[in-house]
Order: sequence, then structure tokens, then C-alpha cells
Amino acid sequence: ILSSGVDMLSAHGLQKSFKGRRVVDGVSLNVRKGEAVGLLGPNGAGKSTLLNMMTGKLRPDNGKVVIGDTIQFGYYAQHELEYRDDQRVIDLVKEIAEVVKLGSGETITASQFLNLFLFPPSRQQDFIAKLSGGEKRRLQLLQVLIQNPNFLILDEPTNDLDIHSLNVLEDFLANFQGCLVIVSHDRYFMDRLVDHLFVFEDNGYIRDYPGNYSDFRTWKEEQLREAKALGSGSKVVSPEFNTLKSVSQNPTTHNPQPTTHDIKRKLNYKEQKELDGIEGEMKALEKRKDVLIDKLNVGSGNHGDLTDWAKQIESITKEVEEKEMRWLELSEYA
Repeated sequence: ILSSGVDMLSAHGLQKSFKGRRVVDGVSLNVRKGEAVGLLGPNGAGKSTLLNMMTGKLRPDNGKVVIGDTIQFGYYAQHELEYRDDQRVIDLVKEIAEVVKLGSGETITASQFLNLFLFPPSRQQDFIAKLSGGEKRRLQLLQVLIQNPNFLILDEPTNDLDIHSLNVLEDFLANFQGCLVIVSHDRYFMDRLVDHLFVFEDNGYIRDYPGNYSDFRTWKEEQLREAKALGSGSKVVSPEFNTLKSVSQNPTTHNPQPTTHDIKRKLNYKEQKELDGIEGEMKALEKRKDVLIDKLNVGSGNHGDLTDWAKQIESITKEVEEKEMRWLELSEYA
């Protein structure tokens, strides 16, 4: 049974290893009704492994997951859209549902839903095989959303979506009434939608942070400054930043002995220099992006200019995301 009437999913002492490497180590967590949670960590840290255990696609080595009786998962993952060569856009969606109920309570048809996600009636009769890669990703996302899940998991949903598609998706998710779990490196996207993070660290540990992506970045920066001020590379732990691991029945007296997890390697000179420079590089990229967004919003350029600015924004966004994740990875050892 669930630990609380408002817990929609609870995980207890989850462990999972692959080829002797511990990916998830004794993790316990809850996702509450209507909660929007972000999963954060470097590529290969184990985010997809945790999601697959949460949804029952993968069995943990130890521990268990308990889900509410009314949970209906919707899972958008990084794989190719499946379709028949003779299938049209409208056909793919209608095979799932003729109508869909939005978070606002409004019920719309499959065609209206497609139109909402930038597939106008003139494009709905197109063969899926003729769509661009970005359009196929958007249609794949629609496949999940039109099933009207109440527990939605999105694994890197912003990849390959243009700015207009992202704005539509953000608006839709902002009004979503169910549970939302998002894996994304896009700080702006995460900041708008989530206020709670599960952050992957070393050796299968996951940290529970009560805030959004920017809050977490600020906390990490303060942690690094405190460590430097103390003249030590040791990790400074915030009292409100909890490890999602099983502890004794009396957590206030839990005082475990140091483990190999607590003995972190130090950054070498090259890595420290890289870490010191990343923040300035990200700020410069953000300034360039803001200028381009202002130009795009004013709309003073011709069609070619607008297209070029949009492409530059997408490229800068991906570059910032890569630097964000590298910053987080290096800061673990600072």
C-alpha cells in the first residue's frame, strides 16, 4: 500500500546494478498527486533505469515500487516513431483516440488536438513518411499525450522541437493536472514546469532537492564557494538537501560511517580550469540567445532572417545544455 493518500507512486529501497556497476543504490522516493518532478544527472547516470523501474518495465535487484490503482502512465522516450508507409498524420492519432480532454477540462477532437500542436488541417492528411524529423518527434509526443495519462513521463522532450513547438508543449504541460516527471537538460523548460528535483550523483545515489533547476544551480555555486572559502575540496551538505536512501527508523540520530562514496576524487588542473570557465561561457551564450529572441519577437527581419535566428537559438540552447551538464558533472568533484 502507498504511504500516503496523496502519494501516487512510492519506491522503497530500490537497487539496480549492471555488469557489477551499481546504477541505483537503495533509493526511496515518493511522487505525490499533481507533482511535477525533474530528473537531473549526466548521461549514463541511470535516469532511464530509474524510470523503467518506476513504470514496471524493469525489475529492481532489491526493493519495490508501489503505484496507485488509478495510475495510467504515459511515457515519451527517445526512440523512433513507428508507423506504416500508407499511414497519414490524422490516422495515427485517431487510432488512439477520437477526442481528448485537456487540463482545462475542455474536450477537443483529434483534429483540433493536432492543430493545437502545429499540425493544421492541411497537414493532417500528409503521409507520415514525408514529415521532417522534428515533425515526427512532435507527432510521437502527441501519441503519448492523446492517451490522456495521469502520470506523464517525458524523457528529453525538448530534443528536435523548434521554439514554437516548445512553447505549445510548455503551455500544455503547465495546465496538466496529473503527475509529471521530466528528464531534460533545458534549464528554462525545467524552471517553468518543475519545483522538485531528483539529482543523480555517484554510485547510484540520488539527491532530493526542493526547488527548480536554477535554484539547484545557485545552491551548487554557493556550495563551491563555501568549500573554497574553507580551503578544502570537501563537500558541503545543505540540511535541506536530502539523500534518497533508506535510513534507520530514527533519521535524526542516523550517523553513518564514511564510505567510499564520501571519498571523492579531486579535479585535476585542467578540469578545475574548465569548471572555472564554464559559467562565463554559459553567460555569454545566454546573452547571445536573449538578443536573438528579442529580434525574433520583434519580427523585423525577413523570412530568411527569422529562420536563421530560430536555428541559432536552437543551436545555442543545445550548447548551453551540454555545458550545464558538464558543469554539474565537474562540480561534484570540486
